[in-house]
Amino acid sequence: MKQNAWTKRMIIIFLVVQLVLYGSFLTMDFLGLYGDVNNYIKFTMVVLCFGYSLLCGKSTSRGLLLSLQAALFFTVVSDLFILILDYYFYGVLTFILVQLCYGIRMDISRNQNRLKREKTPLWKTILLRLGIQAATTIITVAILTISNSKVDLLLIATVFYFTGIIINTIASILLLVQQPRIKDNWIFAIGMCLFLLCDINVGIFNLSGYIDLQGSVVKGMVTASALLMWAFYAPSQMLIALTARRDDRRYRDSLH
Repeated sequence: MKQNAWTKRMIIIFLVVQLVLYGSFLTMDFLGLYGDVNNYIKFTMVVLCFGYSLLCGKSTSRGLLLSLQAALFFTVVSDLFILILDYYFYGVLTFILVQLCYGIRMDISRNQNRLKREKTPLWKTILLRLGIQAATTIITVAILTISNSKVDLLLIATVFYFTGIIINTIASILLLVQQPRIKDNWIFAIGMCLFLLCDINVGIFNLSGYIDLQGSVVKGMVTASALLMWAFYAPSQMLIALTARRDDRRYRDSLH
């Protein structure tokens, strides 16, 4: 009973602190007060999501919890590279690992509701996912090269990553359709959709580095994307982190 009370208190504290930080950086972004303070507020939110998963994470499936914690850890590393150190390429590389961990988490969750003979080995789904990402990246780079567009290592890594998050977002929705009575599936799917919306806005914001953008409407979209990317990203991380703690008794009941 005391443990449950402590957990509920930690969840409330986590949400209140995150919402205060969220409101703070949104206000600063809206006022155009970009800078180190703003970036550190955003980075703190990401660190707190990882910390929450360590302190409050609970599941009888060790693989399910560890894959989520690994994803949140690599998210911290990625945002350290991008937000604090300004190393975008390395940040994208570690974000690829983030999506790989989320894919593993969903594979584990999907297999939990299958008979032993129906379970798909993790290595097969990992190879399939990486194969689709590699094929999509090769085709995209070939098209861009033929059209004389700028292609560099950052763009290649970004295409590979973006394909991964699209796969995972679709997979999270399919998992929700398959297991609609599991509350965590709803939370995780919404979190992944917000994550994808964030990355779409990141892509719009960075288009000017590869395409000559003209027109007030397009420039307005780029300006709006600068505000929207973190408006979507921060709540996505909060929601995903909340799935670190799962009531396994209710989970088992929802499968029947």
